[in-house]
Amino acid sequence: MYLRRKLFALIIALFTLLPLFSGCSGEDPNAPRKTELLVYVTPEGLCALSGEETVLLAKGKYIHSPHISPDGRYVYYNNSSDIFVVPISAGATPTLAAADAEFSGFCGDRLLSCSASGGVRAYDPETGVSESMFADQEEGFVSSVVLSPDEKKLAVCVRQIDVGIDRPRGIYIRYNDTADMDVFTSENICTDPTLLT
Repeated sequence: MYLRRKLFALIIALFTLLPLFSGCSGEDPNAPRKTELLVYVTPEGLCALSGEETVLLAKGKYIHSPHISPDGRYVYYNNSSDIFVVPISAGATPTLAAADAEFSGFCGDRLLSCSASGGVRAYDPETGVSESMFADQEEGFVSSVVLSPDEKKLAVCVRQIDVGIDRPRGIYIRYNDTADMDVFTSENICTDPTLLT
């Protein structure tokens, strides 16, 4: 009986200490962050402060507008007009998430961005895949997008250049679960295309 208790205590001690020796923390690396995080831009680049540790995430002079992902694992930022993503860890490599684009929020854990040349896209940092959510229209370009709180609809503002004048073309409502779309333009609201929507 004495030997059995000692053996049991030894096995418990080994399982308790094993993560320390193997370098495993027992935490899921894909789980959301549980610690506070501050992300900021310095003359050197993009930095993150977690607890008392400061990490330089990305170097660059033209970095601006950082955004932390909803799960707290990634930081999106603009470098000039492009959006990059970098995991929050020392030595991580930034990845291009959206070229010549503006940050429009998050669709789940994916970056939602829009651009005049690429429409509306959702970028998944886990797979590196960017999905087209709304393509450019033949008669205009996307200037902004808003996602509904339930993430089931996109409201997209489309603009056009008409004889050198930049004017709204209309609002397009895209439903994420169907191919249906509602279009609100000055033409279909009041039959006068010269009015602004």
